[in-house]
Amino acid sequence: MQRWLFVVITAWVLGGSAASLGQCIGDCNADGEVTVDEIVTMVNVALGNQPAQACPAGDRDGDGGITVDEIVAAVNNLLAACPAGGTPTPSATPTPTSGPIGGSLGDRRFTFSQRSQFSAVLNSGFRLPLGSFRGQNNGQTGDAYLVFRAGEPDSNGIATIDIVDGSDYFFVQAIANLLVCIRPLIPVTSAGVVQCNGGEDYSIVLQTNHHVGQLGTNGFSLLDCLTTCNGSVCGQVEGATQICAAGAVGEICRTDADCDSTSGSGDGRCGLGRYCTSGRLGEACSSDDDCRTPEAEGRCSVQASCAAGRTGSPCRNDAECDTEAGSGDGQCGGRAIHPGVCNGPLTVTSIGEDSGPGSAVLAPVLGLNGLPVELSFEQSLPCGDEPTAPGFSQSFAFTTGTARAIVQNVSNEFGVCSDNSRCTQDSDCDHVDGVGRGVCGHQLIHEVRGENFSCQDWQNPNGPGCFVLAAPVLHAFQGADLVTEFRFCGR
Repeated sequence: MQRWLFVVITAWVLGGSAASLGQCIGDCNADGEVTVDEIVTMVNVALGNQPAQACPAGDRDGDGGITVDEIVAAVNNLLAACPAGGTPTPSATPTPTSGPIGGSLGDRRFTFSQRSQFSAVLNSGFRLPLGSFRGQNNGQTGDAYLVFRAGEPDSNGIATIDIVDGSDYFFVQAIANLLVCIRPLIPVTSAGVVQCNGGEDYSIVLQTNHHVGQLGTNGFSLLDCLTTCNGSVCGQVEGATQICAAGAVGEICRTDADCDSTSGSGDGRCGLGRYCTSGRLGEACSSDDDCRTPEAEGRCSVQASCAAGRTGSPCRNDAECDTEAGSGDGQCGGRAIHPGVCNGPLTVTSIGEDSGPGSAVLAPVLGLNGLPVELSFEQSLPCGDEPTAPGFSQSFAFTTGTARAIVQNVSNEFGVCSDNSRCTQDSDCDHVDGVGRGVCGHQLIHEVRGENFSCQDWQNPNGPGCFVLAAPVLHAFQGADLVTEFRFCGR
């Protein structure tokens, strides 16, 4: 009982479900309100201690049982009162299905509720809601929406989801003078899938390491960073124009002389310059052709240019951008917060859970396309009317299951256990976290749970469903790392 109540309370705190319009989930005696004893009755039904008939209004999808998402909806009604006109009329109980539902599931107009929010989770673990998503169509603001078209479930109960329509933009007026505009690049075929029978793990874990190593420290090299990979995505060095590539490797510099191993030795080189990121890894290059090998295509890193002084000129270090020799007014590329630190690649894994019946995922994996969007930042509404640089495009990975984000060595806080004692490897911290569970380096971990759809009630515009995403972002807020949380929840 305590475990179930913990699940219910946690799910509600993370953004629980709202009840379907016209039905007050959890109002077992049909008196127009939900009470604590009715919540207890629902929990007992879910545990198998009482029959489903003890609370017909708790069985929202009419499958003959009560699930966690239905208990969460009842908790919301306990706290916020039943919706208007909400005395329940129990729906007829359909025959539960263990195989595919006959025919295509059809279209679901998924209108975003106020629970559809954009939030930031800071290093301290504090979750800061930045605003609720609204929609924009033809320059006019209103509810944001997407139209999901689900096909016929296969023999495993899994149906493909296409996105056939939606708002021109989703937006959040996050803080003063910061408007986050998201343009969904729709229509999208094979955007995701929904599993009607459960049994699959649709959780998404995104993890990165802020500090894989420091160039020139403990023998850590550029090649070490470039071979820290997740598939084709590998580590990258912060401040490539601000650190010594030869001589005093890893030290911060402006000129080659700053890197001499001894004064006047002339062996110093400031700035990594262009180097091969694939093929002849780590070697100097001026084009992709320089990096090719018989076994692999080559890629040469991007040429840096002057941000101050001789603006726009190609450069390797700040001194090469000075308007006059020794003027000190040049800047090559952007300023790095931790020059020489290797940031690891983003890794994608799962938790190993059964995400349950009705769970869905929109993600660019296994032949799916996810939700491709163009993200931009503007000064004021409407979105898309300002002469700004084009937004950057990416494909979001949303789930109705568990989304977890992890930043290791958050904000470059490395070499310490959670009690701030020093460490060089994870096992040094076992005295804090337990044998085999120690972690050397501060971590930021944030997890959010979505809400599953109902295949039996797929076309209901007010049915359940909440997509979530938690993603780590380095150097996002005044140089500190954080996690961004997206919730796209139906009403």
